[in-house]
Amino acid sequence: MQTAAVPAADVTISIPCHRSGPYIAQAVESLLGQTYRNLTVVVVNDGDPDPPWPLLAHLDDPRLVRFDLSANHGRYFADAVVLEWTTSPYFLVQDSDDWSDPKRVETLLLELRRQHAGAAVSARRVEGAGASQEIQQWPLLGTPLAERMEHRVNHQGLFRVDALRRVGGFHPGFRIGYDTLLMNLLEMVDRVVAVDTPLYYARVRPGSLTTSPDTGFGSRQRAVAQGRLERLYTHALQVYRRYLTGATGADELAGAIRRLVLGSSRPADVAALRTEVTRLSRVRSPVNGR
Repeated sequence: MQTAAVPAADVTISIPCHRSGPYIAQAVESLLGQTYRNLTVVVVNDGDPDPPWPLLAHLDDPRLVRFDLSANHGRYFADAVVLEWTTSPYFLVQDSDDWSDPKRVETLLLELRRQHAGAAVSARRVEGAGASQEIQQWPLLGTPLAERMEHRVNHQGLFRVDALRRVGGFHPGFRIGYDTLLMNLLEMVDRVVAVDTPLYYARVRPGSLTTSPDTGFGSRQRAVAQGRLERLYTHALQVYRRYLTGATGADELAGAIRRLVLGSSRPADVAALRTEVTRLSRVRSPVNGR
């Protein structure tokens, strides 16, 4: 079957990893094997003392960037480093223990452009730990935002870089749950669209952020993070409601949300982020690094 042609455009892919074990190679290979070829895959070792590089030693592809953070900060910090570093117009999120259908990038890019959206996600197939190959879709997308923050869609998708930056990007100070708030914020200022075909394969495994006793659902750490996220959502929702009534404009809405996100970041996290972006730029130029 012949696929539709996609005009060439850079896509930067962020894969933060920490104790990903044997899964990282499959994740990276699934991206380097995409039908859409004009991409850069940045694997970020998030302070793991046992780095994944031996598991990727067989990959000799100039599109692959290997980068070690100086310390463990969490996946949103790692994504923020790559987002600040890139000069690509598009940004894709991938977990280090998941993998992608070969046509994921091509399909999402076509849909994002077709619908003039800020982000495009696909349905995903969940495997492992009794998931029985469950297919998850996102029926809440496009419905009115709720009084309390909802998990409307997962953030493993393709984004316009300018849309992400418009809402403050990935928060460097959160380790759990920020993707839920991020997707709500994007829906306040832009369109998030979905492809019903499952192009993303999520692996449920012991010890991940969502299954670990320390960080999983029901844990104290997750409850604390959820409280902080709910407060940020409430503030953003107030501004969004003023926008809906015409009391404020679209640019004012986006600016207020961006200031809310950036203003809630600790100076130490922002300083660490800038340091790591500089280090990544020395490892690989986003312009002429190929």
